[in-house]
Amino acid sequence: DKIVYLSGINGEALYRAAVLPNAMTTYTYLEDGSNLGIALTTQFASAPPLGTLVREYNGVMYVVTGDTVYHSDPYNFDTFRFDNQWLRFPGQVVMFEAVNDGIYVGTSQAVSFLPGDRPDKFVPVDIFDYGVIDGTAVRTEAAFFDTQAQGEDAGEQPRPAVAWACKQGVCVGRG
Repeated sequence: DKIVYLSGINGEALYRAAVLPNAMTTYTYLEDGSNLGIALTTQFASAPPLGTLVREYNGVMYVVTGDTVYHSDPYNFDTFRFDNQWLRFPGQVVMFEAVNDGIYVGTSQAVSFLPGDRPDKFVPVDIFDYGVIDGTAVRTEAAFFDTQAQGEDAGEQPRPAVAWACKQGVCVGRG
């Protein structure tokens, strides 16, 4: 089958107008545009890129490729928009790990924190001006490093933490 999409008069968004059999070679739309169906949400979207790290955080898929982190549409892990859904960092990203309130991003030169729950809300905060040793990041629980967190109520979810090595020693990021 073929799907025909149209916009309303002077519109920019496309909507499904008809589903036609492959053998049909012509179609005439005689309506006023008020009955157009489902919006075309995948226009200009692509499949995920190849990457060295793949992570999910709050319903968004992140794929690391060199110094760039591409992110998917929310709750649509196979829809990436390379024109505007990416984050760039100074140097190759070797760590990209989420905690409750954001994401720790490490390159070979520096570590940043992206506070928030969505890529459009992230404002990077520089944490360290020295980088992460590639392959050393480990996800764990905050209680492993924080004796106060060890006394949390049994019904609470454990808080995540990330530990990694750098030339200055071992670093821990909690959320």
